[in-house]
Amino acid sequence: MPYKPKHKCNIPQCNDFALTGNPYCVKHKREKANYYAKNPSKGYTSNEIYDHRWKKLRLLILRRNPFCVECLKHDRYITATEVDHIIPHKGDKTNFYDTANLQGLCKSCHSTKTGREVNELLH
Repeated sequence: MPYKPKHKCNIPQCNDFALTGNPYCVKHKREKANYYAKNPSKGYTSNEIYDHRWKKLRLLILRRNPFCVECLKHDRYITATEVDHIIPHKGDKTNFYDTANLQGLCKSCHSTKTGREVNELLH
C-alpha cells in the first residue's frame, strides 16, 4: 500500500502535500536533490554521507563512550545517543570519519550544540 500524503510541503507557497517521512513534496524533493548534486559545497544529502560506514563508526563511538561528554562534565551519567562532530565537517569526508573529531552526546546536548553552531553561522 503506498504512503498517503500527511502534511503540506515545507516550501513556502507550495500547496502540494509531502509523503510521510519527507519534508517536501515530490517535485521539491527532486529539485533539492538536483541542487545539492550540482552544488556539493552547498551541502549534501543524508543518503550520501550517512552511509553504512558511518553507521558502523557511530556504533563504535557510542560503545567506546556510552555517556554524554557534556553531561559527564557536570557529574551527570546520561546515556549518549548521538554522535557529534566536535568540529563541524561541512561535507568534508576526511573530517567526517575522523574518530578524533567524534564524541558521544545525549539528544539534548547535541541539539543545544548544533543550535549554537547554526546560530553562529547566521550571525
